[in-house]
Amino acid sequence: MKKILGSLLFIPLFLFGSYEWKVTFAKEELYKDEPVLVSFDCYFSDRAPLMFIEFEPKFEGFTFEKYDFENRTGDDKRHVTYRYIAKVTKPGVYDFSVPVLMRKTTQASINETIIGRDNAKELEFTDTRIMTPSKKVVVHESGISNTVAGTFKMKSAWNKSELKPFEPLQLMVELIGEGNFKSIEPFDFNISGVTIYKSEPVIRYELGAKGYRGYTQWRYAFISDRNFTVPDRKIVYFDLSEKKVKTLHLKARHFTVAAQAHKRDELLDSVEYPSQSWDIDYRLLGWSLLSFVLGMGSLYLWQRLARRPKRKKSRRFERVEAVIAYLVANPSQAHQKLLETIETDLARKELKSVAFYARQIEKEL
Repeated sequence: MKKILGSLLFIPLFLFGSYEWKVTFAKEELYKDEPVLVSFDCYFSDRAPLMFIEFEPKFEGFTFEKYDFENRTGDDKRHVTYRYIAKVTKPGVYDFSVPVLMRKTTQASINETIIGRDNAKELEFTDTRIMTPSKKVVVHESGISNTVAGTFKMKSAWNKSELKPFEPLQLMVELIGEGNFKSIEPFDFNISGVTIYKSEPVIRYELGAKGYRGYTQWRYAFISDRNFTVPDRKIVYFDLSEKKVKTLHLKARHFTVAAQAHKRDELLDSVEYPSQSWDIDYRLLGWSLLSFVLGMGSLYLWQRLARRPKRKKSRRFERVEAVIAYLVANPSQAHQKLLETIETDLARKELKSVAFYARQIEKEL
């Protein structure tokens, strides 16, 4: 029985012959942290099926992310291309060259590897370490200390301009463009007297010849019973299209909260406590104990005959604010409708108990 190893399915290259490497930068003059496409091409003089390449570029001051790979044959010659997105973290003039391991095996070694027998051997290689041809790369200073470079636009949207007590104010920030999205951190807020919720960032981008292209979106909810100001925030970056430092601004905005229709204690579920004095009827207590025992016995038998599926554990909320926060953090059409119901109840001064709103959430589970 013949055994074909998966690692042999990509045996490339040529039997006997020479090869030549070429390195191409999409741009040879860059700015710090600017992503650039780099192609590493190996041209062979024939098909050379006994040759392998081990290649992973490394060069001090550069970072690399694999973009794509091609291994093709035309006119009985093989052409292998590795493409990477490179980014230079320090300005300077570089004499760029990276190491490559060229590995050559023999037909006899291949035969001993793919023929199924107990003493099958691993491929044997003759290794040659080379350096790619040198390439001069000039990297300029961008003028900023952070690592954000690209071409970006930012838009923001608030869901309300006027607020009622404990009504969630929602903010959406979206960053669109091309560049190193991974270096951009979402805004952080800390406002006295305001509860702030932040959802996980939504990130949609793909790796292109100029780096990452797409968008990232951040969502926030602010809840308070008093007036507050959301402070300004900014992103400083180096614009690669205009070759200058630019700033994206989220302007500060003040929000006025209407007078509170209910006191804070009124937002809690009311609890009725039993009287401090007890009048005990011992005959009633005896019948109650007997009924309890019989009831537990019936319950035990019923559970043995048919097991009921466990109900999902109910969510517990102490305040209406907690219900609102949960609805904002878990958006859906049903939750949006319930949010609108709570807002309407607040406006009409008909706010219901926390338990009532919690039950509406449970119905969706």
